Amino acid sequence: MTMRSGGLDMSIRFGLELARCGWTVSKHLACVKKGESVLITVDSSGDFRVAEEIAKAAASLGAKVCVAWHSTPGGYGKVADASLPDAVKSAVENTDVWIELNDQWLMFSSPWEQAMNNRRTRYLFMGGLRTEHVVRCISRLNFEVQRDFQNLLVKRISETKTMRFTTPAGTDVVFENKPSRPIANEICADTPGPHYLIGQIGWAPDESSINGKVVLDCSFYGGGEADLGILEEPVELIIRGGRNSTDIRRAKGRVHLQLAGEFWR
Repeated sequence: MTMRSGGLDMSIRFGLELARCGWTVSKHLACVKKGESVLITVDSSGDFRVAEEIAKAAASLGAKVCVAWHSTPGGYGKVADASLPDAVKSAVENTDVWIELNDQWLMFSSPWEQAMNNRRTRYLFMGGLRTEHVVRCISRLNFEVQRDFQNLLVKRISETKTMRFTTPAGTDVVFENKPSRPIANEICADTPGPHYLIGQIGWAPDESSINGKVVLDCSFYGGGEADLGILEEPVELIIRGGRNSTDIRRAKGRVHLQLAGEFWR
């Protein structure tokens, strides 16, 4: 055990929790089976420790494991196409399971699109997650309880016509559900195609029925000018008939960022 002044060496910090993360991801989230090919991609700006622990767990389940540690692309999605190594491009569409840990995501890149349409690859997106993130979100997760909770919540949502959301920050929004529309319930990557971190549920209600106020008080990412990061002040959206009726504003000292409401319609 290596020690440094101020505490443990980073190579063993959260070592036990990372081992549990690797097992949970491989066994429960990626549903790895004996004999399957498992690809884990992580760019040079990502957290290799997470990739290593997932790889160990997948190997212990009898999988054929490959960790692709590669140069960091200059951007997300198709921006990464030109700088992505040919070996990685070929690998992502020739595997049963692809777990992405890239800091600069390959999701929506050309190789990703090919892999998502091959009717074979089960893709689990964990882009940008580092040791501290996976310890909180995965290592300390009670998978069975989370799974049962999500399934129950999705069932209740599907049976509900009118829904109202309120939060302590001030959100108060009402809308009508459409029973014919599917509800995304991210638990595990058990079928070919894209899957995302457990805990995410999403669906599209009747857009014209959405009315009220949505308050965002943590962070805001909308790409480009709308990438506000951690918010110094809450962002309030007034929704009428499914459309944002106000400008989005954020104060930062004397600088104000204002985006026209039409941008979000």
